[in-house]
Amino acid sequence: MKTRGKIFIAVLVLAATIFIWTSLPNNVYEDVYSGEFDEPITQGNNEEISWRDITLKDTLTSQEYKISDYDGQVIILETFAVWCPTCRKQQQEIKKLIDSGDNSIHISLDIDPNEDEEKVKGHAEKNGFEWFFSVSPVSLTKELIEEFGPTVANAPQAPTIIICPDGNVQLLENGVKDSGELAQHIASC
Repeated sequence: MKTRGKIFIAVLVLAATIFIWTSLPNNVYEDVYSGEFDEPITQGNNEEISWRDITLKDTLTSQEYKISDYDGQVIILETFAVWCPTCRKQQQEIKKLIDSGDNSIHISLDIDPNEDEEKVKGHAEKNGFEWFFSVSPVSLTKELIEEFGPTVANAPQAPTIIICPDGNVQLLENGVKDSGELAQHIASC
């Protein structure tokens, strides 16, 4: 009887696990970021705008800016979430790069729809990070996914985009890029 009870419990646990597993979305951001745009992103005069032209707010200074404000310069754009330890490691490498004298534009863009400006500001201040930290509007995150694929919204993959002065844009390989590797990408622009 003891063996039958254990087998029954094991089968029950297995069935529950399979049920839960199959009911989860394939992507944690599926509900928020799925589907096509109903309408393109527009500004006040209904002119379509690029993801680089969406207004962002730096949580540390409250300064508003657009990525396109820095056209002609090297821009390192890193998407992240406050809860992500891999993201923090990537940001520590960005800090090392900046501390070594790099003068590229650095933007850390929080793509977690559950995090707000105060949480992002607290994260940056707590860790001594002093470059642009912004919360991504859902429309910007969707545009990034459309251009680069879903990896750009998967914070633990440490998504990093480099924008060269000539406008060439590249999503770097997944995983933490050390400061030396980032410097090589900057030099190749």
